[in-house]
Amino acid sequence: MILGYIYYLVPLIQILIAVHVIKTGRSWYWLWIVFGFPMIGAAVYFFVEILPDMRGQGIGGSWDNLLNDFVPGREFRHLQTAFEESDTVTNRKALAGYYLAHEEANKAVELIRGCLTGVFKDDPDVNLRYAAALVETGQFAEAQKILGELAKKHPTYYLSKRELLTAKCLENLGQESQALAAYEDYAGKNTADMEGWWLYGRLLEKSGQKEKARSIYLELLKKAKTVGSHHRRSQRVWVKAAKTSLKELLKAG
Repeated sequence: MILGYIYYLVPLIQILIAVHVIKTGRSWYWLWIVFGFPMIGAAVYFFVEILPDMRGQGIGGSWDNLLNDFVPGREFRHLQTAFEESDTVTNRKALAGYYLAHEEANKAVELIRGCLTGVFKDDPDVNLRYAAALVETGQFAEAQKILGELAKKHPTYYLSKRELLTAKCLENLGQESQALAAYEDYAGKNTADMEGWWLYGRLLEKSGQKEKARSIYLELLKKAKTVGSHHRRSQRVWVKAAKTSLKELLKAG
């Protein structure tokens, strides 16, 4: 009887792990390990990839995130229900964060804009989130204005995030030299943030400084090898972008 349950349970575990590998951007070599060595592979994956993340999130948060990985739409339904039941600033920010992460920035803008009233009108967290949403929707002039106000009223609040958003605004408003200086300054102070490094390299490339851009991409890829696996996964979009950019630069000669 027990062997019968195991017979059906092992393939289910393998499928769940495969879903987790793909959704979280883990290396595909895990699929070979898990399907090649069913029970041992699954155990190794749990201890190497899942358990370290769970330790950093706490038991409740880690299981919640695992369920979100495996159940499509679960996280959105939870956030949407919480917002509908209680229209608070906290619930608005949480739902807006989900929309931003899933490329629906216009919805995030509307939600955060609704927070900018009463005691939250000048709240630095709300305003920074609003600026970030505006940048994602291409409203760079408005975002730059908000970031400028934040710099005056709360000069040290999330300085690195504010500086990156400011650099993006400068670039997209056509202020190339100021943007290059802003990216260079940001990259120097935030050595592990691959997005800032890639954006800096891309703008260098656009401005004709191809050799310098190449060195930035190479430095980004070098840094990606030295950071922890969790951080590397969170930055994988920019690592992939740097590899593509570098390949195209080498092709062009």
